[in-house]
Amino acid sequence: MKFKKLILTGSTVLAGALPFTMIACNNSKPDQDINAQFASLSNDEKKRFITDAISEFELENDAKADLINTILKDAGTYGAVIWYIKSVESYLGKVQAYEQAKFGLDNLRKPADTVSTPESTDSIVQFDWSQNFNTAQKVDDPASDKVIPVVFMDIDETVLQNDYTEAYAMLNGGFKTEVKETFDAKGFRREVPGAVDFINYTQEHGALVMYNSDTNLSKTTLEGIKKNLKALGVKYVADFQFWMRGAMPYTPKNAADLTDEKTKNLSADEAKALAKNTTFTKEFNKTPWKAWENWKVAEAIGRSIYKNDRMNAVDNNTNGWDFNQTDNKSGKNVKLKVVMKIGDNFNDFFDRRTKGLSNEDRKKVYLEETNGALMKLFALGGSKGLSFDYESAQKDDFDDKNKLKDPKKFWKNLSYNQAYVMIPGNAEYGGWAEPYGYGEFKKFYEAMKKIAETPDYQKAPTDNKPIL
Repeated sequence: MKFKKLILTGSTVLAGALPFTMIACNNSKPDQDINAQFASLSNDEKKRFITDAISEFELENDAKADLINTILKDAGTYGAVIWYIKSVESYLGKVQAYEQAKFGLDNLRKPADTVSTPESTDSIVQFDWSQNFNTAQKVDDPASDKVIPVVFMDIDETVLQNDYTEAYAMLNGGFKTEVKETFDAKGFRREVPGAVDFINYTQEHGALVMYNSDTNLSKTTLEGIKKNLKALGVKYVADFQFWMRGAMPYTPKNAADLTDEKTKNLSADEAKALAKNTTFTKEFNKTPWKAWENWKVAEAIGRSIYKNDRMNAVDNNTNGWDFNQTDNKSGKNVKLKVVMKIGDNFNDFFDRRTKGLSNEDRKKVYLEETNGALMKLFALGGSKGLSFDYESAQKDDFDDKNKLKDPKKFWKNLSYNQAYVMIPGNAEYGGWAEPYGYGEFKKFYEAMKKIAETPDYQKAPTDNKPIL
């Protein structure tokens, strides 16, 4: 094959070219000289040069995908970000989901929800729906032998949108925690449509909203989010509602090493080393919601404590939580039970079971693993509740890859109803995107090829395989 040479006259590209290393083999000029010539071109000239090269050498789709991945690996996520932020379809889907959540909450308030079921291992649970947290601006201990119902909500893309940080990430080389930390602290984010109205409705009608997020529980971020929620019109906001990444439901054995004084200046690597040496007792922490001075420590410690763990801890503390530690108007023995979960990511509900799974396996958890119980919880109005009791697993329950051998046995039926609501529209990131490098174009491309090459799409659907 006769290769064209890279000829630069002034600032004009006159011919197509191969990659620089191949040009060097067919050209007397050294590599660095050719690189320097290319670097001297304007952006428009570089673009025309590359476009001409692609056209001349008739790259196949696989090679084009490699090239796109090299130039702009997040290209496959651009449309998802814009659709999520700009489309009316995304907007109304969120509003509709929160109307469903209101219906579910009203259904949970019916007396029948306290009736125990034969398959339940819990004793009967009675809920105290009597408090209006919006007007009281505090949380009292519940009535005797009762518990306060809790609605656990994710924050990102469930309560607050990440419009700016997502757009910034797409244009600046991908997601960076420090960028999000800085922006979240400003309190400038917009609400997910319907979220604020639902939160106020919930807290007016006796259920306490708690926030279960993998946003880092740093002091600056927490203050920014609280300010943000208040600016959007949320009527009741208290520190003990925020169980974000870094919240510690159980007392750490090395508590003396985890003070702000000792951790405030740690680097990311030092924080990871500290987290690796941190283990926990079975004693409930007095203030699990305490925010960290250093977000790097919150992130490192929090990676070993899943959302599932935080929600289970809220339920399992039968003596109640001492909210008076943070707010001297609130109760000292606030007993809680989670009746509703709301998120935009399937992992927001039971991440101890679903985090790290393929999309096919995550779908099986929803469709098959609980014999329909999980599906019913996402239906309108909810159903009998579930928990995933990961904390009870023993050493023999894990395989050599530290995965549960039999996850089914850790699903537990509850004696009361719950309702789960998925907030739709987040195709930007989340558990579904993990197998694809959270938006890596080449991995999206390979997945698209597999879909197109699936032979079952050339056949009529059957009852036993309605979806693929």
